[in-house]
Amino acid sequence: MTWALEHEGGGTHVLRHEPRMTCADYAALCDAAADSLGVAFLPDHACTGSIASGKLVRVFDGWRSRDGIVHIVFTTRRGLPPAVRALIDQLAREFPAL
Repeated sequence: MTWALEHEGGGTHVLRHEPRMTCADYAALCDAAADSLGVAFLPDHACTGSIASGKLVRVFDGWRSRDGIVHIVFTTRRGLPPAVRALIDQLAREFPAL
């Protein structure tokens, strides 16, 4: 497995590793890392509380994931509630064009 990293100073690095655990659940990965089971590559929103409390620390300070694509999945445009439409419009405005 690889992690593609970008440094805030502009450099890039691809880190190759053998994961001990793989999972699509950020909370489970955060808990595993906080329980000293390994290092996790998590988005900020998934681990802010654990970092603030000291349960987790940043290992590669100054490095982050590369920009990616965000997908929004919803059932249909027909009958789309106004709140969902407003959320989609807001996200489209706030995320940079890739």
